[in-house]
Amino acid sequence: MAFLFVSGLSSMRRGLWEKCQEYLRKINRDIAQLLTHSRSIDQAFLQFFGDEFLRLLLTRFIFCSATMRMHKIFRETRNYPESYPQLPRDETVENPHLQKHILELASILDVRNVFLENTIDDY
Repeated sequence: MAFLFVSGLSSMRRGLWEKCQEYLRKINRDIAQLLTHSRSIDQAFLQFFGDEFLRLLLTRFIFCSATMRMHKIFRETRNYPESYPQLPRDETVENPHLQKHILELASILDVRNVFLENTIDDY
């Protein structure tokens, strides 16, 4: 819902909603895989993975942070959520694979124009 809100959408067809929900599940699985395969992540984050709710909270936090970094409205770093200890940015919120997923979701919703294409180069 937050992705829709920041993209300026207030409603959609049921079939499109279900397609987006399925795609978001794939994104969450991929984020979890990024975290578990990371060599530089603080081990405190991996302790979240034993609990389904905390794992979902962490993957959604990363999705939210990556989305905000790519969105044209949220260009100031003070707009980005933070975590302590810090997540390895290049392996999580600035990961090209995750950025590709966000742009694909934006394309499915026909709102790609509100997102930056080459966000890593824009910092």
